[in-house]
Amino acid sequence: MQLHTIGLVDLNIDGTPKRDRWGNKISTYDTRDILTFLRAWTGFVSNSWRGNHENGKDSIKNDVLDPMFLSSIENCDWFPTLDLYDGWIGDRYPLCYDLPSRAFLRSGRYHYEKSSCEGDETVKRFVLNSDHFQLYDKLCDSDILTGTCSWPNNTILDDDLECCSVECRVDTIRVVQVAPGVFYEHICWPCVQLAFLEDGKKIFGGSSNNYNMCAHPKMPVATESCCGLNTNNPTKVHVGCEYLGELVSYNSNTQRCSS
Repeated sequence: MQLHTIGLVDLNIDGTPKRDRWGNKISTYDTRDILTFLRAWTGFVSNSWRGNHENGKDSIKNDVLDPMFLSSIENCDWFPTLDLYDGWIGDRYPLCYDLPSRAFLRSGRYHYEKSSCEGDETVKRFVLNSDHFQLYDKLCDSDILTGTCSWPNNTILDDDLECCSVECRVDTIRVVQVAPGVFYEHICWPCVQLAFLEDGKKIFGGSSNNYNMCAHPKMPVATESCCGLNTNNPTKVHVGCEYLGELVSYNSNTQRCSS
């Protein structure tokens, strides 16, 4: 941090060191800042070793090349983290529940990145085709003469698109399949969530109530779950989805269960 970004001494706009009232140079950070930032990294661990890159030392079995991942949601620090200037990390970013509905069809900073993967054909995916899907046409970017899709690596929506068919039934998408082996990942604008909510709704993880938390009713953070659909077992929870890993908001879940 100190070598590549902020250095050891806080500077004025002209590059001269900032000083306190006693004339001492002001450090960019102290032990309190280190301890605070450490909270943001709790629960992250290195990936397991994999092939196709040099390890350096045979005794090291951890992957030092790929990004770390969150080992368990229980090990994550859920509370806000201070920045170096007595503010909060995430200040000036929009609240996630204030983002427009179906942001994957909105113009602006939302974009799509191409990826190729054979994958498992038995997995239920979010699939688009050329039948009335405006998003498909944008991702296709067909040649004027031949009509063949070029599938660009990155696509930014210039205009808001109208939803069609399955697009109108989901709150958000992560990956869409547009052709065999051709996928696009939706990259959404960064946003923040509040640690404490008004009118929060209870959500739980897994098949038990051992993992409970509150969520904003406008946020798509849980799987579709409906009770009372099975007349033989009214207490049984029905779990549905439009694609594997789909998340819905409280209102969307209520509408699906009542339809």
